[in-house]
Amino acid sequence: MFMGRRAELNELLACLERARAGESGLVCVEGPPGIGKTALIQAFLAEAGPSVVVAASGDGDEMMLPFGVVAQLARSLAVTSGGGLDALRNLDPSAEPITVGRLLLDGLADLHAPCGISLIVEDLQWVDLPSAMAIRFALRRLSGDPVIAVLTSRPGGPTDADEGWRRLLADRGRRLRLTGLSLDELAELAASLTDVAIEQPLVRRLWSHTGGNPLYARCVLEELDAGQLAGSGSLAVPPSLASLLTARLAGCDPETIALASAAAVLGEWCPLTQAVELAQIDRPADALSQAVEAGFLVEARPGDLREIRFTHSLVRSL
Repeated sequence: MFMGRRAELNELLACLERARAGESGLVCVEGPPGIGKTALIQAFLAEAGPSVVVAASGDGDEMMLPFGVVAQLARSLAVTSGGGLDALRNLDPSAEPITVGRLLLDGLADLHAPCGISLIVEDLQWVDLPSAMAIRFALRRLSGDPVIAVLTSRPGGPTDADEGWRRLLADRGRRLRLTGLSLDELAELAASLTDVAIEQPLVRRLWSHTGGNPLYARCVLEELDAGQLAGSGSLAVPPSLASLLTARLAGCDPETIALASAAAVLGEWCPLTQAVELAQIDRPADALSQAVEAGFLVEARPGDLREIRFTHSLVRSL
């Protein structure tokens, strides 16, 4: 369900219109899992009118597949003309990302789409490194092309941690950071999902519990019974979400589990050094990297102090 986000949607539509006029654009939609990044992309494509869509998405299980995401971009259009995108379908894993980026750039130019091209890459944090390098090379060189490139990424992902992506967005693009639904939007969502009378105290508890995250709010409303919703105090973590997060954590290395557990004891935010000391782990960089990849923690660097926080209070409460 797409709710709110009208300002962000209008921003994407305006960017597409500028691309159709020959001013290529780059937008990165950022936000935690379930916040509505994909829903915003879908709404954009539904309202964009005629345009060529070239789309792909990263996957945590395929990050070691070289050029897997670039191959998706090629396959998203059944290109048979022998142009650049067609040449990207069966890449040598040892190919240079710069060479592949040039092919991608040439392939987009070969499309000759005056109606505009929407280049969509979702879940940038899971895009294999060779694909990410090739895509970034192509995006940096878009000029006068009728292309809007829309990326999605989670907090702590490449657009935060990688200097190349940070520079690209600072130089040639912009960020759209999605936050939770407002109280009114959350009340509208709640009314559409449950027969329980939606009073303001419940809406406020739901907002406090989920931060307005649409996916988490939907899970709470659909999985907790009327008694649990009507009670007082903190709402329970929905069973499906608890099972998913527990299983994901169980698949992590012991040091990652120890780091996440230590961070949970220390609070929503904590210095990385304190969590490492409490967890008594030997490879903190590896543990933090896996925790970020799994969607449990993100890293922030206010000044010289490295801090970590949970992606959501529900994650910490498990």
